[in-house]
Amino acid sequence: MSLAKPSNMDLKYFLGEFHSGNVNRITHAIGFGLLIYGLIKRDWLLDFVISPLFMESGHFYNHFVLNKYKSKGELIRLIPIQILGWLLSIGFIAVILRLFKKI
Repeated sequence: MSLAKPSNMDLKYFLGEFHSGNVNRITHAIGFGLLIYGLIKRDWLLDFVISPLFMESGHFYNHFVLNKYKSKGELIRLIPIQILGWLLSIGFIAVILRLFKKI
């Protein structure tokens, strides 16, 4: 299995290789479950802090335990982008739900 270099990361790599591995997929599935539960219960701490950190723990596992990512820059560049994207997405969903008086 060849790993993509940080200079040629693309959507295919991001959705495929970067999110590969059973532990990573399990932490993401649990994280999405926490997100849904948090939206239902209106628990913003769960949605904005716990859920994304839980999901990102799969990437840290891949990096530090499996040494899957050969470049430290790869992890350092993608994790903050993912967290920011997650926070913006959940914020957008919260605004939309509030507009329709669902939360």
